[in-house]
Amino acid sequence: MKILWSWLGELLSASCTPQEAAGALTESGTETVVLPAFSWAQDLAVAYVQDCQPHPSSDHLSLCEVLCHGQNFTVVCGAGNVRKGLKTVLIRPGQRLPGSSGPLTPAVIRGVASQGMLCSATELGVEDLFGDNGGILEVDDSVEVSTPFSALLPKDFVLEAEITPNRGDLLSLLGIARELVAMDKGKLKTFPHLPSMTLQPFEELSIQTNLCHQLYMAKATGAASVPGSSLIKRRLDAVGQKSVFPLVDRANYWSHMWGTPFHVFDRQELVLPLTLTLSKDKEDFQALDGQTYSLSQGLLVLKDQKGIVALPGVMGALRGSCKKDTDEIWVESAVFDPDAVSIAGQKTHILSQSRSRFERGVDPAQTLPQLSHFLNFLNLPHTLHQASALGSEPCISKPIFFSSKDLENSAGCQIMGAEIEKRLSSLGCQVHRVSEDSWEVTPPSWRHDVSLVQDLVEEVLRLKSYQEVPCVFQRTASPLQPLPLAEQRLWQARDFLIAKDLKEVRTWSLISKEKAALFSQGLECSLDDLALDYPLSKEMALLRPSLFPGILGIAMWHRNQKVHFDGVFETGVRFTSPLPCGQKSVVAGFVPLKRKGDWCGQSDVSFYDMKGLLQGVLRCWKIFDVTFKGPGPSFTHPGQSAFLQVQGVSVGFLGRLHPKLPYEVDGWLFQLEAEVLLEYQAVVSEMTRSDLQPVKKDLSFLLPADRQAGPFLKGLEEAGQPDLVAWVLKDVFQAPEGRSLTIECTFQPLEQTFSDQELHNLMDRLIQWASAQGAVLRGEW
Repeated sequence: MKILWSWLGELLSASCTPQEAAGALTESGTETVVLPAFSWAQDLAVAYVQDCQPHPSSDHLSLCEVLCHGQNFTVVCGAGNVRKGLKTVLIRPGQRLPGSSGPLTPAVIRGVASQGMLCSATELGVEDLFGDNGGILEVDDSVEVSTPFSALLPKDFVLEAEITPNRGDLLSLLGIARELVAMDKGKLKTFPHLPSMTLQPFEELSIQTNLCHQLYMAKATGAASVPGSSLIKRRLDAVGQKSVFPLVDRANYWSHMWGTPFHVFDRQELVLPLTLTLSKDKEDFQALDGQTYSLSQGLLVLKDQKGIVALPGVMGALRGSCKKDTDEIWVESAVFDPDAVSIAGQKTHILSQSRSRFERGVDPAQTLPQLSHFLNFLNLPHTLHQASALGSEPCISKPIFFSSKDLENSAGCQIMGAEIEKRLSSLGCQVHRVSEDSWEVTPPSWRHDVSLVQDLVEEVLRLKSYQEVPCVFQRTASPLQPLPLAEQRLWQARDFLIAKDLKEVRTWSLISKEKAALFSQGLECSLDDLALDYPLSKEMALLRPSLFPGILGIAMWHRNQKVHFDGVFETGVRFTSPLPCGQKSVVAGFVPLKRKGDWCGQSDVSFYDMKGLLQGVLRCWKIFDVTFKGPGPSFTHPGQSAFLQVQGVSVGFLGRLHPKLPYEVDGWLFQLEAEVLLEYQAVVSEMTRSDLQPVKKDLSFLLPADRQAGPFLKGLEEAGQPDLVAWVLKDVFQAPEGRSLTIECTFQPLEQTFSDQELHNLMDRLIQWASAQGAVLRGEW
């Protein structure tokens, strides 16, 4: 769910910043991040037209010499207002316009290569801010050339909230506003008063199933004259919704704002009467997405005399949908059984915003009022009609008896009765005091997830981020058992990679078949064997044969949001077969080619930097003498990849992402198998991990020319045991008298922090060992 901050301001008088609002939502259970609203505009810049001449092969095109970022570009432009001395906005190949499906590509126009495009306000989606002059955007002369276009736009933010399945009420700006009000982050603004409504029977529809609880239909004319709005178009684009045409844009706009989904029919394409019934086996349904679905028996469908015109709550049919020139429309607002909608969506694999709302439950109290408000928003003459539903009325929230003892028994905390009443009332609950410390609480109509005492306990506590819950340490009579060696290795790899500034992530274990096919090398079965019988969606249809689809998806998110990161990794399970033995514990990751971290000592990460990183992980596993044998897997670059082998057994691989894969990122993939060569290391009796802060010290040695660095480093690690838990070779310098090695040593205290004397003794032990090998300490440690 994306929330444009300025749009939310139409419902909420906020008393906080967007960052504070996102923090409050996250702490209350809805993970939320804040992003700049015009991130796409950071790459675009103001350009100066130095010269403008007619195109030699066209009477309506111009050849422009444009100055931007200190460079001259030749741009072919067809705008009537382009001229010498004009300042406008330039987009270069590789950059994106808002709402575009891909980056701008180089073009040859009438025999002349155009090195970019001069943009209009409409193309930039900002005509509501700058106006539409029918040509390219004209920037004020006072603006400096090469100024980022984002600097000319109002400061705005987009909040991206991960809505959990139980919180369907948060799939609207109204729901988010209510949530922030409950957390004292603002106040709701006054909503327009609804005029009196006259309902007529909807006689053109026969309902033959009890899976519909409410159904209202508005009949209106003049839809073709509904005006477009650049503000609506820009706001929809900011929250990731594609603009279609004015009527559909306004319906999407209203649903995103208020949370009530509508379906708009073209009355002239419907062959009356209509019937709401259940589908027959193998009945065809041609949906709005252009796909034809063969339905199974028993799905909820809306039919006219020619066939199915909608899969209610999921998606409408292509026939009967409104077009740009549709004049007479019927607008449906209904409450369908959430389970029926969910089953229809699962069996057809259709993902839609309508399905997301209906299967979580819509607010039955707003079905009719929001339909009337929407038609007033369209400013169309209309009549409202109600169908006779066979299903029971939508369930009204039942009162719940709640007392302060429930809080104490469930969470071990005590909260004043007045504070409990305040919090529950702020959530929209009707609170009736029964005694001094007990209440009868009726949840609001939009909170389908609150029906038990335990739900009220959670609601009271989460508004203060559960800070009132006391910390109680669980005690156990039996000693902790040591972890299996494979799990120990995952923990060791995790600690090592985090120390190298890589971020740990968690991704889905279910992926699409298309993504799985890209990384299916080494499977012990076919991809179809990893498929689920009843997947949640096409995107979650198979057990993952690799962790890379999820990891690269995170990398793509950072790239698209223009957020830099230094690399990510994940420890988890990949599936080589559906059998239990086919579950392989691995650590996998991605490091971008350009990195700001200091572990590699340079901005460009090389194969040898990655080689050292993986050798460091394997040293934590007590695995040495690793050989690298290329090429690596097929999804890596054949000339820049290799398998890691120990005693002839593959323990993982390293390679640069193959450029032919559909990921617009460049960097290094790596994977290590935690369950191979378990006999290589004796199983330790207990974990030697510690929560104490490790200590890092650098040592520089001058190694004689006849001594090899590999055995020296391995011996140094053994001499530092058990306190030396990791080391990194940070610098190598070839001097006339030998080779200089700079080594970063990490010492890990186990029971208490090192004293100065203990640390001195550790370093002295390493120096004495190195001296015995003929190495000389350079400088002082």
